[in-house]
Amino acid sequence: LRRKVTTQSLGNDSGISDDQQQQEEEAEEEYYEKDATSKQRQRSWRVAILLFCSLLAHNFPEGLCVAASAKESPQLGITVALGVLIHNIPEGIAISVPCIAARPDAPWLAFWLASVSGLAEPIGAVVALLVLNKTKLELENVLATVAGVMCMVALL
Repeated sequence: LRRKVTTQSLGNDSGISDDQQQQEEEAEEEYYEKDATSKQRQRSWRVAILLFCSLLAHNFPEGLCVAASAKESPQLGITVALGVLIHNIPEGIAISVPCIAARPDAPWLAFWLASVSGLAEPIGAVVALLVLNKTKLELENVLATVAGVMCMVALL
């Protein structure tokens, strides 16, 4: 842009032909476009990894909640599991979209990141069942613990 203004103000007395000047301008524009795209992909990758880590930490206590609810009452367990299932769909999309924006040539990576973040939930459920079988914790205590963990995930 500076070169264009300078050569125009000088009346193109710089000794550069119009074709050469246009080629240089196109090369410069292409360079800045690639640089902007690279920065945008880096930002998208950071967002994807941040969402992956936060949703991984978020899904573990959800598994605790589902298992504790199912142990209390099968009907309550099904209700909570359906609620968690429905809200896991946008969570997977939230991880996949920035991942695909960052790595459009690797859609399988978006699939695996979303899937692995969701696998924390069954692990949380197994941990909850192991702990609940060995102790006599009430459902309210487990849910209060889950709420505390969720608040910490939100604050971090």
